[in-house]
Amino acid sequence: MIEPLVSVVIPCYNAVKTLEKTIASVLLEKYASYEIIIVDDGSTDGSSDIIRKYEDFDKRIRGFRTKNGGVSSARNLGVRLAATNYIAFLDADDLFLGNSLSERMTELLTRDTPDLLGVFCPAVWVNLQGEALVQQKFFDYHFRDDRLYFLSTAESSFNPSSVIVKKKEFLKVGGFDETLKNGEDYELWHRMLRRGGYFKQVNTCNVAWVQHADSVVHSNLIAHYQGVNSVSEKLFSPTDDPCLPEYQEGWGKSIHQLNLTKRAFGFAIRAIVTEQTESAGLISEDIRKSFLDQTPPIQLANSIKVNILRALGKSSTEWPVVWAGTKKLVINYLEGLNRRLGKDSETLAQLINHLSSSDGGLGAFEAIAYNSFTNQNDKEISDSMTLVIPGSRKEIEWRYQRLLAQENRTKAEFSEQLLILRQGIFYGQNSLTMVDVGAQAGDFFRPFAERGWQVIAFEAAPTTFKELNQKYKSWPGVTCLPTAVSNTTGETVQLYVGPEHWGIRSLKPFHPTHSQVVMVQTTRLDDALVSLKVNKVSFLRIDIEGADFLAIQGFDFQRYQPDFVMCEFKDNRSVKNFGYTHHDVAAYMEKYGYKTYIAEWSPIIEYGRRGVATQDAPHFIQCVPYPLDHEAAWGNLIFVPKEGVPLFEQGLIEYVKEIGHVDPHPSIIRAGE
Repeated sequence: MIEPLVSVVIPCYNAVKTLEKTIASVLLEKYASYEIIIVDDGSTDGSSDIIRKYEDFDKRIRGFRTKNGGVSSARNLGVRLAATNYIAFLDADDLFLGNSLSERMTELLTRDTPDLLGVFCPAVWVNLQGEALVQQKFFDYHFRDDRLYFLSTAESSFNPSSVIVKKKEFLKVGGFDETLKNGEDYELWHRMLRRGGYFKQVNTCNVAWVQHADSVVHSNLIAHYQGVNSVSEKLFSPTDDPCLPEYQEGWGKSIHQLNLTKRAFGFAIRAIVTEQTESAGLISEDIRKSFLDQTPPIQLANSIKVNILRALGKSSTEWPVVWAGTKKLVINYLEGLNRRLGKDSETLAQLINHLSSSDGGLGAFEAIAYNSFTNQNDKEISDSMTLVIPGSRKEIEWRYQRLLAQENRTKAEFSEQLLILRQGIFYGQNSLTMVDVGAQAGDFFRPFAERGWQVIAFEAAPTTFKELNQKYKSWPGVTCLPTAVSNTTGETVQLYVGPEHWGIRSLKPFHPTHSQVVMVQTTRLDDALVSLKVNKVSFLRIDIEGADFLAIQGFDFQRYQPDFVMCEFKDNRSVKNFGYTHHDVAAYMEKYGYKTYIAEWSPIIEYGRRGVATQDAPHFIQCVPYPLDHEAAWGNLIFVPKEGVPLFEQGLIEYVKEIGHVDPHPSIIRAGE
């Protein structure tokens, strides 16, 4: 018999309806180097007969019977009886799919590191007949290098059937807590992670997480709910268990320490390039290796660039010269930091290697992005965009290719979407939120979501919302709401929809095709965001066909202080239907400290129709500070906080020059010089 490398541990209690399928799902694996340990936890329904039958059928299967002690006790016993160094848990009603055991073991054995605790794969919900319940994978994360750390999520990381653990790491923490009847797996994974290390996600396979009314969870939901809450409270509380010092005080405090590490790194870079060496050393004492290694090198590269430019008061157009003059200082600092942290920081090693081998210009920073961008073998190109440096030439090239392909353009057109995406104020930030009012099909917010932004999308038209929600319901961080945004909450109002033309639904009829009326509920933005517990808005975008000012009036600017606001304007429509012009909006935003810019486009000749090429599509004219020297026909208003104006105008100058569409407005050139 082949020597087993992994032990599949199946705890079993009265599982006569499901156990045979579960065992068969393992036996169907092409992988042969395993044993199956089935622990019968005092079953009374004939499960023991099934276990004996399969013991006789396959000598790799060993059954053990014990008095009923609960699933944690059964799993722990199975691990103690295991003859191998690796444990694959499988509940008696779940299934391994395809070669999920083989795929996970291959990853575990070929990608092993001292900090690796185990591997896991996503799960899909199925019923007892094997039918998928939803078109969604659970525990399908998008973390750096597919590594899940203690601070990666405060929720249960994965279900037991998804994971293979190193036996020594499991025993080191004492296994499952046998006093817990619910949430015992949630508690164990975080107890293991709290000691340091990570679990690695395997993206090439899945397991089936079977859902049925007789399961322990569904048969007593209140007990499970209370048990999980108790585990969550433990996660956020101080612990006396062995763990990394950074995690001692709980999840919330640790998040603070993670942010402190990132902040200290940026401040230390500023201190180094301004020759405040002693200060850099003191600041660096707040940098922790465990947190640094959870930060993608690209984020550190962004932080280096932004903090050097900030400290020296230089613009990004001067970067090649600035980097040539600071490169040696920065690399020496990074090497010294790596020595202090023990010389084994993967993140620092990768960063130093790229920066040391660069040509002294922008290349090193783009190389990090490019390598991360091109090494995602099994991911779609859109998933990789979270790894591309904002504003880099590689991103511009990628984004334009996407726009050209999607919109069939013959040249790179000006895009407000790209202009906002590349803004330097977003460099190095981890928690970014976009609110998209009038999201339609989600094309505008998609690249933000692809880069890891939280997106709150409002779409009032029922048919359009249904399509939008179906498209994005499984996207992490995207929330779609079927509500009309206005300056009041709780009103039932008419929404006018044109069946022929795409995307021109409005609270007032302005087009001959507005022949359909649906009744919708309104909400103020600030009311909606409070209910969603949103604390900060990075970018507010509004496009609701003339009612944009109403949405702005329902937003609490003092509370949320967005970095950018953008709304559509078309005065001949808004004056007639809502009684305001773009001058009124600019004056309103001035009161909140925002400067207005106008992205002016040529007049709309024909609105878009599904499946029909639009004739005489609008073309970009200019993006300039308000006011214009004429009355613009149509476009977008972009609002920037006055303290952010210099950085925005510099980015605007670079952007319009790069796309080669028009020269920047003279007033902007003067402001950026």
